[in-house]
Amino acid sequence: AIQTLKGAATEHNRCDFLTEASIMAQFNDPNVIRLEGVVTQSNPLMIVTEFMEHGSLDSFLRLNESKLKLGQLIKMLKDVASGMKYLSEMNYIHRDLAARNIL
Repeated sequence: AIQTLKGAATEHNRCDFLTEASIMAQFNDPNVIRLEGVVTQSNPLMIVTEFMEHGSLDSFLRLNESKLKLGQLIKMLKDVASGMKYLSEMNYIHRDLAARNIL
């Protein structure tokens, strides 16, 4: 998946974008999205991450709510909690934890 920084972004936005990429590069956990690379030599700047075929958790749950078993839902909860624990152990806090931001 690719996240881009719009061409009209300010220098502050550019620094924030590159800081996000730098932070993501530190993580190595199966429950945290993996950074694949960063494009900085051309515009737009891009952060390339692993592709999550099912998209966000909220969309996935809406599409599949009648098909999911309790055990599957519990596994999802454990995976999210494990990812957040990992980030916490790395001294980072996800400040916008929501189903729309879980892939």
